[in-house]
Amino acid sequence: SSGVTACGFGTGASATTASAHWGGGGGWYGGQVGSGGSGHINDNLVSNGHMTCYNCMNQSDNVTTVNTCYSDTPTADCAKDGAGAIKVKFLGNKSLKTISFVTSENGISISDVHVVEGTLLSNANLDYSDVNNYEIVDYYLDSNYQNSVSDNLNYAVNNDITLYAKLNYAFKSSLAEAHTVTVPKTGTYKLEVWGAQGGSYDDDYTGGLGGYATGTISLTAGDTLYAYVGGTTEKCNVQYCAGGFNGGGRGAGSNHPVYSTGGGGASHIATASGLINQVLTNNSSSVLLVAGGGGGTSYQFADGKAYTGLGGNGGGIQGNSGTNTQSGFNPGTGGNQLAGGTGNTSGSLGLGADANQYSAGGGGGYYGGGSSNQSGAGGGSGYINTSRLNNAKMVCKDCTPSDIAATKTETNNCSNEVPTPNCSKKGNGAVKITYLGN
Repeated sequence: SSGVTACGFGTGASATTASAHWGGGGGWYGGQVGSGGSGHINDNLVSNGHMTCYNCMNQSDNVTTVNTCYSDTPTADCAKDGAGAIKVKFLGNKSLKTISFVTSENGISISDVHVVEGTLLSNANLDYSDVNNYEIVDYYLDSNYQNSVSDNLNYAVNNDITLYAKLNYAFKSSLAEAHTVTVPKTGTYKLEVWGAQGGSYDDDYTGGLGGYATGTISLTAGDTLYAYVGGTTEKCNVQYCAGGFNGGGRGAGSNHPVYSTGGGGASHIATASGLINQVLTNNSSSVLLVAGGGGGTSYQFADGKAYTGLGGNGGGIQGNSGTNTQSGFNPGTGGNQLAGGTGNTSGSLGLGADANQYSAGGGGGYYGGGSSNQSGAGGGSGYINTSRLNNAKMVCKDCTPSDIAATKTETNNCSNEVPTPNCSKKGNGAVKITYLGN
């Protein structure tokens, strides 16, 4: 562009006119004007290499680490303030040793790790991230999986060694879409679902949290499960904005402005395919469990007052109602086990209520939440199929508990963006299917 010289291999872009004020950082490839340059490690010559950068793009290559520290003084694994620095440290006249891996599942491989002779296993940077829908339970020094690395962190790698990786099947996703899961082996599985959060206006006026549901089931190798992950939504100040994937009701704003959001979508697992409202209508017995989504919220500031509220939390025997900041502007109520929540418009089987004017959409669920009137919408309810599941329950934040087996609901006070058992969910929903054994 005008006033800028191009960046390139080893060179950052330079500003050449007053309209382009900042030069790009140098690097393996230099940055554009005002941007940093990239790093590089020659894996053919360097072992155990990794790069660290401040609030940078996270990579899944097990090489780049994102940090939040920086210092004037050169500090390992921290970004550098001021002039750069280099350090070359003699580690001794030692050779490199190879750690190779054998996994407990055929067809699943883990790349070799190279360490300096004498390195302790605690410092070997073993990767414990998931591999192809399998969780790494631990590494073992023997093929019988009895002598774990966790119990031998002071073991020194003085020779090439083989570690045995114990893997456990665990499909999981937070992508708001449909997933088809083929059961890999016969046995007992734990099913977990988290509903999506309703859309938020800001950090003070937030959508309701998604609920949680779980249970165990016996499955046969080759069985197919259909897992649908609910989606969260964004605020809008146009006539309509979409509700969250899988049953979240739409929001309705305006350019006055009135900002509104849709409800969060439900997450569910079933033995038949289809969005939650479709499968509940056409093949309800195939639904194994549902986690309700949270209600959305709307916001308008007028006459020195905020007309808004909080979306109701989803999940459990009954979703929570939303709240309001101004009397006369009614929030939506939560869906339950028999009917959708009420409000500006009402929720229904599998669907949060669609908003029509200046209102937020209800959360999706077994029965969806009602929409609101410039306040918070209701959350959707959860569901557990106790004729198919064992140890089934639902969990939701600050909700109505139930001791009845068919609607067993526990109330909690925790929420997390990361899918956490027995905790409500921020952001998109999630599903997890874990093999427990034969």
